[in-house]
Amino acid sequence: MNWLQKISFPMEDRDSGNCGMYAIALGKIAQEQGKKVVIILAADAEETTSLWNDPRIYHVGVEIDGVVYDGSGVTSEQGIARFAYDIYGDPSPHMFYLELDEATITLIRRETNWDTSWEQYYDQMKQDET
Repeated sequence: MNWLQKISFPMEDRDSGNCGMYAIALGKIAQEQGKKVVIILAADAEETTSLWNDPRIYHVGVEIDGVVYDGSGVTSEQGIARFAYDIYGDPSPHMFYLELDEATITLIRRETNWDTSWEQYYDQMKQDET
């Protein structure tokens, strides 16, 4: 089992608002390892410009070297979109693919209902990495 599979195993409370913080933490660790990281958002915004103006973010995942993860572990883009339908009733959420940078972190912090910071997940993952 590689390090990413190990630390991406489901932990408690990585959804219900914390999915974005989890995705950021996992993405940060992957970036440190030289991996290609893309944050994936399912939201009600119709275009990137409206994404930055009070969107309803349904779910957040992270794609690392072509593999998609969320708080449940390995998933897919369809799995992230399905969450929007299952929880929020939106059958056609808009999918956004964003760079993991400060603007994206700020957006996720501002527009999701998190209670565990990405730094806390990051610290836990770093401990689990060893």
